[in-house]
Amino acid sequence: MARIKNGPNGSASGKAGSVVFCKWKEIEYIRGLPKINKNRLLTIGQKKNQSKFKFVQDRLRIITSVVHIGFMHAHPNRTGFNSAMSYNLLEGAEETETGYALIWEKFAISSGLPFPVHTYTIVQDTAETISVNWELDESLVKKLDYSSFRCTLLFYPADFEKGEVFGCISDQPLSDKKQTVQLTTRNKRGGYHIYMAFFASNGSNKTTDSRYLGTINW
Repeated sequence: MARIKNGPNGSASGKAGSVVFCKWKEIEYIRGLPKINKNRLLTIGQKKNQSKFKFVQDRLRIITSVVHIGFMHAHPNRTGFNSAMSYNLLEGAEETETGYALIWEKFAISSGLPFPVHTYTIVQDTAETISVNWELDESLVKKLDYSSFRCTLLFYPADFEKGEVFGCISDQPLSDKKQTVQLTTRNKRGGYHIYMAFFASNGSNKTTDSRYLGTINW
């Protein structure tokens, strides 16, 4: 049953017949109820789409806190997670002979302003730490004012079933040109794909595009 708020001139909410009154991020709209045959058989294409959706969803769930911020402004009417799903379904995953796989070079953890780094190096400082050092695109930094941005560094396990994601969110300032991450016994085993982005720390929640830095093995 639909209800009208604030009198006859107010907004409606709920179900009325074959339509539903909805509200999403202060936008009110009406959608029809889907006509679903519960006994229907899915086509091969639909089964593939569902399988790919679950594959990408599972691989984003373990970095929800990162992509929630990283894709927050990617689309005005979507959550950060939904925007990350939309992008990586199209660009970050592909079908293989055995199922689906991430396209590591295209997989993204954030979307926003241009990536402000033009060169970087990855160094294992000690048995307990690893660092990424970078040089800035100074003209871009001055033009777009990255003064409040801090480094987000993500190590994503090549073996999704066994490894653990680790790294940092909004840690060292962009201007420091270095981010160090502490290693533990759990995350020093196997291979990892490395992603870097920068998130604003001034409350604007602005982010840069993420960049795939390559792989490292222990």
